Amino acid sequence: MNYTKRRWLVLVASCLINLCIGALYAWSVFASPMAEHISKVQNLSGDQAIIASSIAIVFSIANVVGPITMIGGGKFVSTLGPRMVILIGGIWFGIGMIICGFSTGVPMLIVGFGLCCGLAMGMTYGCKVSNCVKFFPDKRGLAGGLATASYGLSSVLVPLFANVIIAKMDVTMAFKILGIAIVILVFFASMFVVPCPEGFLPKGYLSPQNTGVGAGKDYTWKEMLRTPVFYVMIVMMCCGAFMGMMIISQASPIAQYQVMMNASNAAVVVSVLALFNTGGRILGGFMGIYPGFTNQQFGAKYSGVNYGIMFIGFAIAGFCAPMIIGKIYMAAGTYSIAYVVAMGLSLLGILLSFVYRKM
Repeated sequence: MNYTKRRWLVLVASCLINLCIGALYAWSVFASPMAEHISKVQNLSGDQAIIASSIAIVFSIANVVGPITMIGGGKFVSTLGPRMVILIGGIWFGIGMIICGFSTGVPMLIVGFGLCCGLAMGMTYGCKVSNCVKFFPDKRGLAGGLATASYGLSSVLVPLFANVIIAKMDVTMAFKILGIAIVILVFFASMFVVPCPEGFLPKGYLSPQNTGVGAGKDYTWKEMLRTPVFYVMIVMMCCGAFMGMMIISQASPIAQYQVMMNASNAAVVVSVLALFNTGGRILGGFMGIYPGFTNQQFGAKYSGVNYGIMFIGFAIAGFCAPMIIGKIYMAAGTYSIAYVVAMGLSLLGILLSFVYRKM
């Protein structure tokens, strides 16, 4: 098999799969109509009515559980292979979306979206990104950028489709239809994924000397945890992701409650935000470089598990940020304080980047 050519097909298939599971980050489009749906089903009104901010826990749980299966998925890949791991994760994700379509309360949403979709995302995302980056030692940034960009692109497309379905039917049908579509697309795309052979180098490419910790050493997760630079990197990841996760989780409610847009225009805002997020990943933005960044520092051999552990920094931001912005809005009636908190953490991330360079 000519892996030098086949790797591009693997990358395209992986991007399509990421496009599907990236629906996780279109949560803000579902949040307000789902809150209204639950309030209606449970006959809640006035001060008792559920609002988008009060169900932010669903999105937070979806983010915090991701590293569990991302780390475990890295171990399963060696036994089952990336294709089977991706297939299981994609079907699991679609089932989670379908469960949301039958939800009549927050607990069922937590099971469907928070646990099923969150765990499935971690299993699928970590496996694909790690495999793609291994195929492109000569273009780590490009491969990681495109793989994560397609994940972000989902937040451009899904809100537009979801909003049309919600307007013509309702939010429960949006979850069901998207869930079924995701299962079909992931099944098709996974057939084109093959594992990267160990030590693979594309034809005509000579590997430069490793400039990471230990010059060429492949670190196990235990060895990685013993290096001080790991802790700087994981805190940087948390700080860098915090603002984004805060805004992404509440983009539609922010547009509706702060700028007074209607739901249709708010969905466009979510898509525009996601479009620029996607562009940043392709040009080497924060999330686009981190898979290759981790490989460079700790080697490619154990990258599935190592990046899964590094992703805990993102998961912490994904759990805390939506909760914080939701609680601040419910307490103060404004998002302003939350923006200041996120800006402070972004500044801390910038300062840590200088610490990293010194180390």
